[in-house]
Amino acid sequence: MLRDDCFAVNGLEAGPALSALGDDAYPRACGISRAMLRAEAAYRKALAQENLKALADEFMTSADKRFLAMGQDWFAKNTRMPKS
Repeated sequence: MLRDDCFAVNGLEAGPALSALGDDAYPRACGISRAMLRAEAAYRKALAQENLKALADEFMTSADKRFLAMGQDWFAKNTRMPKS
């Protein structure tokens, strides 16, 4: 699976004095990056707990009935119904 960092930290740069220290001066990711990785993990965990049926059910019970009727009409006009 292709990994896509949702909360990637880009563009943070150390000034010239800190850059001179070398990579070994930074044994772990910066606090901002770690916070973003925690946020991404929470985001993915929350999404993993969702399912399409529950979202559709919620939509069907909360959407304006006129909107649902418009959608029903569109499907009736634009899809082929199987012959019985």
